[in-house]
Amino acid sequence: MSDTAYFDVLVTNAVDLFEHKITSVQIVLAYFAQIDRHESSHNAVISLAPRDNVLRVAASLDLERQQGNVRSQLHGIPIVLREFAGMKMTAMMPGWGGLRRVRGLLGHSAPAGSSTGSAVAVAAGFTPLAMGTETIGSVITPATRAGLYALKPTVGVQDVSGLYTMTDFYDSPGPMAKCAANVRFITEILLDRPLSWGEDGETMWKGMDEAICPPREGAVEQMVDEYEATVQRLREQGCTIKYPVDIGDVSALTVDGEQVIMPIAYWDFRNICMPRFIQAFDECPVQSIEGIIRFNRENKDKAMPYPYTEQPKWERGDCLSLQQISHPIATVPVGQLRYNSRPFGLCVVAKQHDEETLLRFMAAYDAGSEPRLVPNL
Repeated sequence: MSDTAYFDVLVTNAVDLFEHKITSVQIVLAYFAQIDRHESSHNAVISLAPRDNVLRVAASLDLERQQGNVRSQLHGIPIVLREFAGMKMTAMMPGWGGLRRVRGLLGHSAPAGSSTGSAVAVAAGFTPLAMGTETIGSVITPATRAGLYALKPTVGVQDVSGLYTMTDFYDSPGPMAKCAANVRFITEILLDRPLSWGEDGETMWKGMDEAICPPREGAVEQMVDEYEATVQRLREQGCTIKYPVDIGDVSALTVDGEQVIMPIAYWDFRNICMPRFIQAFDECPVQSIEGIIRFNRENKDKAMPYPYTEQPKWERGDCLSLQQISHPIATVPVGQLRYNSRPFGLCVVAKQHDEETLLRFMAAYDAGSEPRLVPNL
């Protein structure tokens, strides 16, 4: 069994942990070993918590479990968290993890988006779960490119204190995992309420509203074929689908002919969100965006290694175009491209505050799908 296949089995539902067949310490050691084997070629984690501290916490959580105190479904399960995102430079793949030199943001091999590190870490078997932060595609796109299940909850329903955010009206933290169940577990914690998602693949489609599946313009023939095969499979399983459907171009969302959302968002980032993020630290060597720019220049060998020697996103505030702002969005895996094995998936959008519908969709989709393909590391 490959390294990554082993990790898919190890903690998919944490059954062995709950049945005391394995300990949190053993799980943490196994993931550290996987990181040691493959991190140098994947660049998924820029900073690991001190191992002694992590193992000490894992041991204390094992003791709590032995004493009958289980905090949640994720008691003793390690997780990867993302910071800083793609607001630094344009010559590299946005995000501090999963860096690849590619042609453009969505090049054929790009991990694609600010939370690339989180997605790559889960896909590579470094962790069973990861958190990203969605601004404009920052959770959904990397998760799709890594063949994962993910959810961006409705903007504004979570407390984002201590998180690195661009703007209060865009950003929403969201989980990534290899199965729908783990996305649900962590979403219940994030939203602080139990979430209903049905019983099994045959009944979970019942009662759901009509699903809309727009084709992706310019997709390669294989993606179109597999996408349409997925639509047909969902129909056969009882999902009501309207397909195809046209969705308006986001470039039409303007005021007096000008796109004004992103300039407002960058003002929010510079004057509200970044200062608040910096002030959340007990100690911080920089106190402003200007200080970060200066730090990067003074430490360019590490902070801006060749060929990534510029930081225009900090200095000018360049951003991406407008996409879905406040609605919850989920992603599920579809397949892998034959010519380069890059995963691809589909996105599902729901009404505001309707995360449960997305979780039900993911659970039904997961139950009726073939096992997730394991990447070749």
